[in-house]
Amino acid sequence: MDIYQGEHAELGLRRYVEAIARGLGVEAAASVCEMSPPANAYIALTDRVPGFPARDFALTWDEIHGWAATVETGSGEDLIALAYLLGDVLPAPADVVEFARDILGGRYPRHPAATSPYLRRPRAARARLLHRLALYTEPTVRSENLPAAAMTSRPDAPASGREDTPRIPSPLA
Repeated sequence: MDIYQGEHAELGLRRYVEAIARGLGVEAAASVCEMSPPANAYIALTDRVPGFPARDFALTWDEIHGWAATVETGSGEDLIALAYLLGDVLPAPADVVEFARDILGGRYPRHPAATSPYLRRPRAARARLLHRLALYTEPTVRSENLPAAAMTSRPDAPASGREDTPRIPSPLA
């Protein structure tokens, strides 16, 4: 990875996460992201998930698992993943917003035998991911320049990618 691509990917990740935060009505300050492998992001939400009224809710993302709806444990331990957004590891911001709203509305599958999409994406795909993130720095892709309907398209998404975004629960749900 060259420095130029890495800087653009980092800025692209920041803009991508901020677009999702805006779509959820959350200040950008409620989100963090970093490019150190694996690239990851966290968006804190003030809403509570049905069934977990005493736990803080957050969306988390990393380049291997994609997006997950999580709740805090309250003990400083790892987050509890309630569901994963399957399909493209870098879905359109509108798809992530819809996923979060589904979770907040109590619309996610609860099946104890389901497992996370652990390592569903080969690490060799990192260069492609960095390129796709860098596209979020382009003026034609930046969400603040697009009508809401345009946010459903994914920059440089694979042509063979699934348009539907199935959800699977965590075994802890």
